[in-house]
Amino acid sequence: MKLRGTLTVASFAFVIALPSLSAAQPLSTYHVTELPSPADRACVVTALNDAGVAAGACAVGGGVIWRDGNPVSLGLMSGGTYTQPAAINSAGVVVGDADANFSPRPQAFVTTPAGLVNVDPTNGGNARAIGVMDNGFVFGNLTKSLSGNTSSWNVMLWAPDSGHPGRYRENSLPKLPGGDPKYAGASATQSNKVGQVVGWVTTTVIGQLGGFWNNDAKHTVAALQALPGGNHSIAWAVNDLGQAAGESNSPDAFIRAVLWQNDAAHTPVDVGMLPGDTASVAHGVNSLGQVVGISLTGTYPTFSGQRAFVWQNGAIQDLASLIDPADGFWTVDAVVAINNAGQIVAIGTMNGRWASILLTPIAQ
Repeated sequence: MKLRGTLTVASFAFVIALPSLSAAQPLSTYHVTELPSPADRACVVTALNDAGVAAGACAVGGGVIWRDGNPVSLGLMSGGTYTQPAAINSAGVVVGDADANFSPRPQAFVTTPAGLVNVDPTNGGNARAIGVMDNGFVFGNLTKSLSGNTSSWNVMLWAPDSGHPGRYRENSLPKLPGGDPKYAGASATQSNKVGQVVGWVTTTVIGQLGGFWNNDAKHTVAALQALPGGNHSIAWAVNDLGQAAGESNSPDAFIRAVLWQNDAAHTPVDVGMLPGDTASVAHGVNSLGQVVGISLTGTYPTFSGQRAFVWQNGAIQDLASLIDPADGFWTVDAVVAINNAGQIVAIGTMNGRWASILLTPIAQ
């Protein structure tokens, strides 16, 4: 159930001690750990926390969580057929979207010792959770109109109600002002441990740009500008220092990976692409300033190939080239996330067989 309410900045009054960019270490080599699917279904990794615990979605049935490389089912909501994890916090609490009550509409869920809980069961529409803080605050997207219009979606903060366990207070985060409010849109893609959120915003003035919601009392929203010469951007990830990563167009690429710094201007930094490629997208960034994503070959919309990359301090490398040869010859086709320990979850292929994998840096 939901209870409406307001939140103040005091809700986020804690500090995380994290290394600065100057403490970033040289790019590592990595050891590969396969994340096996249960015997009866194929699962793809979708989230990772700082302890190396991963979560994933499965082609059939509920999602899974991997602890020490072993998959454990997350189960389903009552009357549901799927569970798709989107994020996992330090305590191993998973959020995402799932169906329920024999309805195809996605609902935001959170895992508890008693099973999956619907974060906002009376929302009357579609809801997706995209992030969860260590204090249990959940971020996501919600529409109640079922119209399908972009402007009908709202970025949400669901706050646990301390007086009613299992209930959440529903709070809408602001949309970017300006232009015709009927066409103002917003969507969240990821949040961090201190309550900052990224995604994208649209207005009739700016078109579509990446969005950054701060953790102040008003959850102030700012547009993340495109790279010089570009006019479109999306943020897919944010680290605990407030740096965002995603994509922008540019004069020489349809999409190009970008890192937005945590200065007042959210200055965009061109991450680039691997040699010989034509486009790139960033999907993750950690508090060491390491960015992971994919580098693409070909032209939109028929890109002919892709490789996962890791970037740090201006250097970009093919992630597969950094895997310890003792672990076999892997290609890394897609990358999902990187944690503050430098571990990466990705999709790799070896000898024609694909697998979800966890890449752990080897001590230098």
